[in-house]
Amino acid sequence: MVGCLYNYLVLIGNVYLLSFSIIFMTSKCFFYLFNLKYQVTKISFKCHINTNIQLFAMLHFHHDLGNIVYYGERDTPDSALNDIIIIIPQWLIYIFRLVITVKNPSDQWAEFRSSWKKLDEEGLLEERLLRRMWQKFLEKFEALLQLMQKFDLLCVKTRSTLYKQTTGTKSDRLFYVPSLLKKNEGDEMVSLDKLAKSKNTAVFYVDFDGFLPEGLYYRLVVRIVHWSQQRKLDEGYDPRLFYQQVKVYIDQNHDAIIRILPEKRSCIQVVIYRLKIGGKQLKPSPSVCKELLQLIKENLLDIGHKWMKRVDFNVCVLCNVCPEENLHLHKLKECLVSTPRCGLDDGMDTCKVRRLFGKDNRNQAFQDTAVQGNSNVPWFLRPLIGVYKDIPSPILPFHIMTEVCVLLDPPQPRANDWRSVACKVGYDCYISYIMNMMKSPTMCVMHGWSEKGLSMDDFKDCMTEINRHDVVGLIEEHLKL
Repeated sequence: MVGCLYNYLVLIGNVYLLSFSIIFMTSKCFFYLFNLKYQVTKISFKCHINTNIQLFAMLHFHHDLGNIVYYGERDTPDSALNDIIIIIPQWLIYIFRLVITVKNPSDQWAEFRSSWKKLDEEGLLEERLLRRMWQKFLEKFEALLQLMQKFDLLCVKTRSTLYKQTTGTKSDRLFYVPSLLKKNEGDEMVSLDKLAKSKNTAVFYVDFDGFLPEGLYYRLVVRIVHWSQQRKLDEGYDPRLFYQQVKVYIDQNHDAIIRILPEKRSCIQVVIYRLKIGGKQLKPSPSVCKELLQLIKENLLDIGHKWMKRVDFNVCVLCNVCPEENLHLHKLKECLVSTPRCGLDDGMDTCKVRRLFGKDNRNQAFQDTAVQGNSNVPWFLRPLIGVYKDIPSPILPFHIMTEVCVLLDPPQPRANDWRSVACKVGYDCYISYIMNMMKSPTMCVMHGWSEKGLSMDDFKDCMTEINRHDVVGLIEEHLKL
């Protein structure tokens, strides 16, 4: 006991000795030092901090205290963020302000006029313009870009038209920056406004009780745009961004509009609609509605936990009893279990709300017209008709696959879970169906992996692309035994 306490005190002393060494070393530096990680590693050995676990623990400890800014992680050794330690956090504001700012036309560089126009009208930032903004820091361009993505300020356009038409070099990348869009009452935005008021849509609201920081909304949009693009990797579906409004892809039959409600600035409106078939507007699928609702709630909770802890919200639906001039919202969770009263004698009709967002129809996706007939459903996705068989994955031993399922089954805010695997093999249109199955979704998708002729190395590459290095490490660790 005494020995453990002694070792603990020695470790604490070493951490503080290293901390004072860092502060002393950087007191003569500018606001930041990109190569500080190398010096810190050298000093740590002198302070008897000999393992990466102790070094990362110390750096994250000072990050939590607010002394430094550090987002490196042990499980992502190749990340550029591992080598950046920012001593003066205010320097980040300077870096972000070079991008998230409004420039007068006279201050815009002439050779980038077309790039500025694309940024103002479409919310798309070309990499060549971003490199011009950060021309003093090109040595660590990728690290700064990862910082912007870490703060949900932008996301990469996965498949851009510009990228396809050119040689495919990195300088052709495009980035969505929704916070830089300017107000524009275009024809397409007006048509989206009419669609949002259609009866054959599923609409819910996220009410922030009088105060909605615009930064929170834009961070949510960045995450949803990233998620939407992952759903359609093969065909390169492009989200449409407008001022405080975005239109995104959900699946082959559904799209969604997410916007700040013009009549109530502290409220986000989410409209889910189905594509027209034969000129008719069909009703949206309940499984799709519940999936998007859950995704938005998870992301808002995560954003609030990381950046805005005091901001609270409620998911609501519009009252369908009161006249238009007195319209108000009811909490969704109350509508799912009871009938809200409006006035003395009226009660809100909640049948539609319960059908779209309730839990009473688990097999809706199977019955949905988006999957018509058993013949259109892959064989490994048919447990309800007795075709499903529990067989080991052909590319990995079964005991490894079970551990992979534990990691990939839980939904992630950025959809870097089993859903990305489904998109990779072209089963993104069945994601809603798989979610309603009583099986591990990862195992179900992996049963179809070999049908595409994909190997274990392809699976590891897929995991690397979506930043799931924990899965790659698990596979490599087991295969070495």
